[in-house]
Amino acid sequence: MIISNFSKYSNLLKGYTELRCQENSSIGIMMTNGNLIQNIRSSSSGISARVNVNGAWGFASNSNVNDESIRQVLNIARQNGEFLNSK
Repeated sequence: MIISNFSKYSNLLKGYTELRCQENSSIGIMMTNGNLIQNIRSSSSGISARVNVNGAWGFASNSNVNDESIRQVLNIARQNGEFLNSK
């Protein structure tokens, strides 16, 4: 599931935040002597966030794309940025 409108998460964005949803898909067809041997379609998706906290970058990602994982990724990315900023 690709999400194209992140506006409902705008209240969770603090400072500079990048939120990205990506889906990769591929199709593989194998033929031998004109005979179809294999026909494969696959896809994978995920969500990631990158947050800048006073010059320290926090990052988090999740292969599940749903409301809970988006909120979690934003929160963890911010926590990672805060942790790195404290060092």
